[in-house]
Amino acid sequence: MINEDGYKWRKYGQKNIKSALAPRSYYRCTRAECPARKQVEAGEAKYDNEHNHQKPVAGERAMMMKLKMLGKKIEREEDDRG
Repeated sequence: MINEDGYKWRKYGQKNIKSALAPRSYYRCTRAECPARKQVEAGEAKYDNEHNHQKPVAGERAMMMKLKMLGKKIEREEDDRG
């Protein structure tokens, strides 16, 4: 799921803070090679490091899978002809 900031995040931790009403949540970017991290506490986000890639496009993964399947279909059709 793409977040309001345009990137995809995976939650990897949570910590209760004595002076806060809500816990602090820790997120990292879903891209394996990306160093970006985010902490969210009481609805406010703090970011560490910059993303090293473009923002993902909604439906990008589904589109890539469709293109991959189409390529395999074309290869099979070419094999059947030749």
